[in-house]
Amino acid sequence: MGVHAHRRKHTTRIRIALAGRLLATSALIGFAAPLLHVQHAGAQSGEVAAARAFDIPAQSLASALNTFGRQSGLQVTLASSTSDGVTSRAVKGTLTPQQALSQLLQGTGIPFRINADRTAVIGLPDSTGTLPPDTEGALVLDAITVTAGGFAQALVEAPASITLIPREELETKPYRSLMDAVRHVEGVTMVGGDNGDISIRGMPPAGTLIMVDGRRQNSTRELNPKSGNSVEDNWMPPIGAVDRIEVVRGPMSSRYGSDAMGGVINIITRKVAEEWSGSVGADVTLQGNSRAGNAYLGDFYLTGPIVPELLGLQVWGYKTARDEDQIPGGFNESDNLNGTARLWFTPTPDHDILFEAHKSHQRYWETAGNSSTGTSDVYRDYDRESYTLAHTGRWDFGTSQFSYVYDTASRDTFTAGAPDTWMPDLANHTIDGSFVAPLGDRHTLSFGGQWRRQILDIGGMRNGQLPPLPDGTPATGQLSAEVDQWALFAEDEWKMTDTFSLTGGIRYDNNSIFSDHISPRLYGNWRPNENWAIKGGVATGFVPPTMKEYVPYIGNGQRGGATTWGNPELKPETSLNKEIGLYYDNLSNFSANITYFHTDYDDKIANTGSRCLNAPSGQPSDGNGCWSGPDGRPMSVYFNVPEAIIQGVELAGRWNIDDPFTLSGNYTYTDSKMKTDGISVYGFPLGQADGLAPVSTPRHAASLRLDWQAYETLATYVRANYRGKDNQGVNWGGGSNPMNKSAGDLLTFDVGFSWQVNDSFTLNGAVYNLTDKTNYDPDRTGSYQYIEDGRRFWLGARTTF
Repeated sequence: MGVHAHRRKHTTRIRIALAGRLLATSALIGFAAPLLHVQHAGAQSGEVAAARAFDIPAQSLASALNTFGRQSGLQVTLASSTSDGVTSRAVKGTLTPQQALSQLLQGTGIPFRINADRTAVIGLPDSTGTLPPDTEGALVLDAITVTAGGFAQALVEAPASITLIPREELETKPYRSLMDAVRHVEGVTMVGGDNGDISIRGMPPAGTLIMVDGRRQNSTRELNPKSGNSVEDNWMPPIGAVDRIEVVRGPMSSRYGSDAMGGVINIITRKVAEEWSGSVGADVTLQGNSRAGNAYLGDFYLTGPIVPELLGLQVWGYKTARDEDQIPGGFNESDNLNGTARLWFTPTPDHDILFEAHKSHQRYWETAGNSSTGTSDVYRDYDRESYTLAHTGRWDFGTSQFSYVYDTASRDTFTAGAPDTWMPDLANHTIDGSFVAPLGDRHTLSFGGQWRRQILDIGGMRNGQLPPLPDGTPATGQLSAEVDQWALFAEDEWKMTDTFSLTGGIRYDNNSIFSDHISPRLYGNWRPNENWAIKGGVATGFVPPTMKEYVPYIGNGQRGGATTWGNPELKPETSLNKEIGLYYDNLSNFSANITYFHTDYDDKIANTGSRCLNAPSGQPSDGNGCWSGPDGRPMSVYFNVPEAIIQGVELAGRWNIDDPFTLSGNYTYTDSKMKTDGISVYGFPLGQADGLAPVSTPRHAASLRLDWQAYETLATYVRANYRGKDNQGVNWGGGSNPMNKSAGDLLTFDVGFSWQVNDSFTLNGAVYNLTDKTNYDPDRTGSYQYIEDGRRFWLGARTTF
């Protein structure tokens, strides 16, 4: 037995034992409290009165009532002016909805009534101080989003296509990365396996902007030689710190700038609590295939006041690990350690000042004979630190937000028996400021600006085989490149009538390398009545080349032996997106929406891989007439693919069939094609890629889930997942034929449960890919495929205090 194999088995035994102890500890803590008496879900009146776990932090009343609605399962109706300027109390514990709502509204003087039809009516007193049966003049609370407009809006009124994922849903499934959280959202696709990435509406992953509480998480794609396989998906807050996740499908460059060409994923964290509280969780995933690696997670969240109403603290962290697959090209062994501390200073009720520090470390091992496809062991380390200073001000005339974020990231790569080859360091300075102000009764104006500086230090590149710098200086050792960007934006939501609003916005971006860019958008929203809404508009997006792609003295090795060098002649990628959607909600037990989108996508950045290029006049060539690069290896270049069209349909719905049963699902159709006929790059013809997709995403994708509230404290579900045959993509990386043969379609099933053992302890479990189906075939070559997990068993425990 080899040294690594022995270490791998020893590490696996330790991890299994540790996971078992964490789960057992959580169980002991949870069972220490008296078990709730389990009763079968019966008549509606009994269901409404049943006690359940509530955990609602102090916040604005509108947001608190939305959380109450999610956790109680009640439809909340609120008088239109009741919540203005009102802050709720925190509610925590096992309570009936009546008790929880009483605590939530304590001290406000606002009356309420809970009806037998699972509705709660708030803020409509009659002369006797009780609520009348007729609720005319009230509004039914919609889910709230802050990402589309930069301020709180009802989801159906937001100027974008948005999906909300509440924490309650996240708690019922493994949550080791952002991909785990959003993989079942319509229009969202996971591209790749172990080193996968998130694509929205068929756009490249680089066009997905990730934010936490509205602050951009600067991309770390510069750390990876191929500019993909980003690792920032693993640097997200743990589930205990998350309130919800907002997924915006479609360009948001007019507000958030570059990187938002495909869409935005905004993770909204919980507010600091008025009383000390927190959670501890652990879970384990055991593979049905003995050659696949098991996975483990442990996390914690703690929050509370240091000085009541003045100084508050939030601390969270987690550790994830996965054993290495014994499959070439499979999942690497990995360890991920992540920690964050936030200090909140509230000098007055209208001003919040945040200090935040974050640190994380990731390590990946791929060893020969296991997950590595080569003959050497490879180790990759990623480290990231970030520091944030932010201020929110609530003024008589509007709300201001300001933040400064400094973050650094680095990657070290070690290959056994070879010198270090790729050790970049990345630093970002980001200043953001915005202001939202109502102008009369019909307009909400938001405006602001941003400044960013990105610095990339390149270490170990080609071991000193870099070309000379423009002034003739030998390029050895550490090299540096940097880019400055600044932007201004303005946006106005105009309520033209009581049923129609129009949002118009524009953003000006200035890049020190690529000059300037203007991104406008226009979006309309018509609500003819309380049940129907029609939304649609036009938005633009752009993504400038990364420093690796345009700096001419940065080279990345290709598997076929070539080196791809930066091209200063590149253009930014741009897109023009048009969409229209129809939304319906009967305000009782059924809602659905359908959206059509069409995107014109120009100047996608690709590279020529290891193909033979015709050497320009005066440039060196090898014995075959192929262009030779400055390091003596075959020359490869980045280039722009002129045009592509991406279009599709998104469908989603939810139906509360009966009190115990809810059916929900979504479907996405995506069609994408590049136009490359008659185009060549240094003799490399692009015509073979004409009609292929810029990103290999499925043409059809669907998810259907049936939830059964079997008992008051036990919820179960079954889900079917369908991924159709991929739109045939292109592999620019090597070989004589650029086309990828698409893998076939795939249908899988999951079953799971969530058991609220008592008011502080929850058990979750699931069997994923019940029928053990995958598309991966090690004997199939030339196909677009990657390692997929088969049947696996997940068990998680969470204790709150």
